[in-house]
Amino acid sequence: MATTSTTTTTTSTNPRRTVLITGSSSGFGLALTRHFLSGPSNWNVIATSRNPQRTPDLVAEVEASGRGAWLQLDVCDPQSKIDEVIAQAGGLFHGAGIDVVFNNAGYSVLGVVETIDEEAARKQMDANFWGTLKVCKAVIPGLRERGRGGWIVNFSSIAGLMAGMTCGVYAGSKFAVEGLTESLAQEIAPFNISTLLVEPGMFQTNFFNESNAMNLAPLPAHYRGTAAEEQHTKFANAGKATLRGDVDKAAARVREVVEGKLVLEGSSGEGSVKRLILGPDAFGRAVNTLGGKLEEVRRQEEISGSTDRDDFDG
Repeated sequence: MATTSTTTTTTSTNPRRTVLITGSSSGFGLALTRHFLSGPSNWNVIATSRNPQRTPDLVAEVEASGRGAWLQLDVCDPQSKIDEVIAQAGGLFHGAGIDVVFNNAGYSVLGVVETIDEEAARKQMDANFWGTLKVCKAVIPGLRERGRGGWIVNFSSIAGLMAGMTCGVYAGSKFAVEGLTESLAQEIAPFNISTLLVEPGMFQTNFFNESNAMNLAPLPAHYRGTAAEEQHTKFANAGKATLRGDVDKAAARVREVVEGKLVLEGSSGEGSVKRLILGPDAFGRAVNTLGGKLEEVRRQEEISGSTDRDDFDG
């Protein structure tokens, strides 16, 4: 079932562009939805969620704007007809197509690796990685054929750069998103399509609410007294904590990037993926982690060079 609305003053000559946001019912997805619907009316917004019937007030809020629509899209379901939903979304607002897609939907499975249920791990990858991949595959042809540029924005996490204790499966799913996006950025750059990896730290959202807390596997007794227990306890209590990150300010930074008001350079120059690290906690972890990895690599230069064939002259 899909709830749609195309009530808008948009015409075929209107320069208004269209964004599609997955996971719009809460957190970053909801903040982005509201942010693109506020201020200057140069954006149409297609919000999506797994079950729009659970948030009728949000659906009504978006559709009452006159330039918003809400569709049902479950990126977690391997059987979900994502390509059909994307085609339906592209036909809204006088068939203008999608200019920017935000792959935001996802959740976390937490716990020390030996306790993670394998089925839970597979579902984690379905939501965080496979859903992102399927949406990318569905939107790229339209972005390319319309030839007016656009953005694919994939939400990773600071855990996509460094995997802390008790988030091995979650971090694994975000590492996969990072690798996918780095490759994608190079492939679609010739079509003037830009890519962005958003890497947030700790923000005041419902990410650690009661439903996500149930995805924190119990800690085995032999981890008592270890650093893993300390991290496990932090995650267990995160839903009750006051976190410093303001999700609305983060949404503003993301919008500035896709509007060209905040210019980010890819790490390897033209055609490379752009990263937006959100939150001073995430920035500090990124600097410490990447700096340490670079130093580790440099110390192995001699070892790496010692493995060439003796007869290699290239």
